[in-house]
Amino acid sequence: MTVRQLCNESKLSYQDAEYLLAHVLGLPRETLLTHPEQKVGVLRTMLFKWLTKRRRRHTPLTYLTHKCYFYNHQFLVNRHVLIPRHTTEILVEKALAIIKKEGSIRTVVDIGTGSGAIIISVALGLSRDEQQRVSFHASDLHRTALRVAKKNALRLGISNIHWHYGDLLRPLLPTLQKASGTTLLTANLPYLGDSDFTSTKPEVQNFEPATSLRSGSLGLDHNQRLINELSLLPSPRPKLLFEMDPCHQDELVKYITTRLPNAAIEVIDDEAKHPRFIFVC
Repeated sequence: MTVRQLCNESKLSYQDAEYLLAHVLGLPRETLLTHPEQKVGVLRTMLFKWLTKRRRRHTPLTYLTHKCYFYNHQFLVNRHVLIPRHTTEILVEKALAIIKKEGSIRTVVDIGTGSGAIIISVALGLSRDEQQRVSFHASDLHRTALRVAKKNALRLGISNIHWHYGDLLRPLLPTLQKASGTTLLTANLPYLGDSDFTSTKPEVQNFEPATSLRSGSLGLDHNQRLINELSLLPSPRPKLLFEMDPCHQDELVKYITTRLPNAAIEVIDDEAKHPRFIFVC
């Protein structure tokens, strides 16, 4: 069969079908666009049909191809890690701006790192000299996620990230105690409440790890726990940059003000002008 015939008969959108077929053939999509009459062999046709069947059952394209582009880099992803969202690239940009502006930052720590997209992208966004001045760390509660993150770091040529297994700041306490200069914490922790999670698309609800999405009945548990753990650290405390649900802005700002009364708080919008990130310093 030809490229055009397979895409037309896939019962998927032409765009999804084309994306999967390009993956199966190991070709850029542009090649399929310009050569729709190209013949596809039997074995690759079988693989394509198997993938389209899974896609019709709502398996995310990213999990079918095991790759995702984030901050101009290709990351390995599987069902053990959350699919990195384009919006989170703003967090990376802000983290880089903070590091470059404040020359005192010597340690960067990503909490709940998942695929490692944030910490790896931050490291890649720095010059070689800047990388050498900064100690990079990342933690996750799931060993399977850490294995994915380590593979991504290796594939992208980043070898100076220290990986920690454990919950939030607990596995990082020795690192934070010994850190010199200023420390920047980044985090994109779960922030969906029960009702939010049950209303997500099948691609999200049935396939992405629920432990990377759900955070108690209201969606506040993880971020509030992180803020509380930060408040228990001795001064000078690390700076914290984290992602949130825009609906949680007032509650989280109030919580930060209560736990860290002397902290400065900056709320940062996403591309849709919704409050999406908070910087605590």
